[in-house]
Amino acid sequence: MTQLILDTSGENMVLPETRSYTADKIPLSVSLEMANGRMVREEKGNIWSISYQYGWFGDIDKDKFIRICEKGQGTPINCIFLDPLNNTTRTGVFWVDTYQRPRFQFSREGNALWGDYQITLREVKPNA
Repeated sequence: MTQLILDTSGENMVLPETRSYTADKIPLSVSLEMANGRMVREEKGNIWSISYQYGWFGDIDKDKFIRICEKGQGTPINCIFLDPLNNTTRTGVFWVDTYQRPRFQFSREGNALWGDYQITLREVKPNA
C-alpha cells in the first residue's frame, strides 16, 4: 500500500511503505485578547501534518529524495498521501517542514547504503 508520493507535478517519487508513517489533522487557531481582557480563540481550520521515516535507499533514489526535499522547502509541492483514519488516498499541497539528509552506512552484508531518511510535511492551506 502506497503511503506517500512526493512532488506529483514534478519528479514524482513514490516512497516505499514504512512502519514509521503518520498523517495527522492539526487544528489551526489564533488566540486573541479582547479590549476587556477576555481571551477568545478563533478557529481557522485544519491542516495535515505528515511524518515519514525510512531505512535506506540506493544512490539514485537518494539524490532524487534530496532534490525534492530542497525544492519543497522553497516552493510547495503536490503530494498524494494515505489518510490513516479511513485508508483512502488524499492529495494536497505541502511544504517540506523538515528533512534529514541521509547518512552513509553499511549493511550487515557489507553493502554500502544511504540510510535514515526522514521528512515532515505541512499542508499549505487549511481545510475544513
